[in-house]
This record gives sequence, structure tokens and C-alpha cells, in this order.
Amino acid sequence: MTDFCDELKTRLKAVSGVTALVGSGTSARIFHDLLRQGCTLPAVVIYEGGGESYQHLGGISGMVRSVWHVIAYGATRATANALAETIRTKALNSNYRGLFGSTFVNGINCSSHRQAGYDPAQDGTETPRYWTERVYDIFHVEDTT
Repeated sequence: MTDFCDELKTRLKAVSGVTALVGSGTSARIFHDLLRQGCTLPAVVIYEGGGESYQHLGGISGMVRSVWHVIAYGATRATANALAETIRTKALNSNYRGLFGSTFVNGINCSSHRQAGYDPAQDGTETPRYWTERVYDIFHVEDTT
């Protein structure tokens, strides 16, 4: 079964505007669930926040809505905001139809206005960081294997 988190990471790594900010390939600073301690900024964290599999009278429709939280981190508020906006306009824009890795995506909707915050340094080894979070509904073909 395909892990859609990996497919979403593949999409983010395929967009030059994103990779210009967070790196590319295996060194891209795109993480699932949690920002790595001491990570160089800017960076991205993604996590699934729900969704639903659509059905009809004949059974499973083959379409799913996945809800993904995408958090852009930066050393400044401007950096975090710029990364979040690059993701929204270049990688996860509402006009996109196509493959995320091997999964076909039918549509994307940014379902929340930008939320932003600040994480102060916890100890002497960490640096403070700013973050900007957006929530996306991603409609894609369901992997039923």
C-alpha cells in the first residue's frame, strides 16, 4: 500500500521553488510529524489530520480526501511566511492535477487561512523559530491494494 505522506514529500521535492529553500533529494528538510532537533531552517513538517474515503451504492468509489497540515519553519517570520506561500502557490496550488509520486491527485484545496506562531528556544542548544501552518484537502485516487 502506498504511503501518501511519501507521495506528498515527492511532490514537494519536485518543485524547484520549494527545493531552493529546503534542499533537494535525501537532504531536503521535509519531515513527517516532527521537526528534527537542531534542524537547519527553513524546513517543512507535514502530518495527516484526517480525511475520508468516498463510497457510493456500488461500493468504494476509488476517491479519497486526505487532510494534510503543512508547517513551514523559518529563523524569521518572513522566511516562514515565504516558504508557506511558495508551497501554496507553486506545489499545492488549486489548479494542480497530476501525479504525486505514483498517486494521481484530482484536486487540492487550501482549507484554512494561514496560522502563524513562534517557538522560543527551550535550552541553550536550540534557536527560536517561527512557523506558518496551512491545512490542505487533497483529493486523490485511493490505493486499495
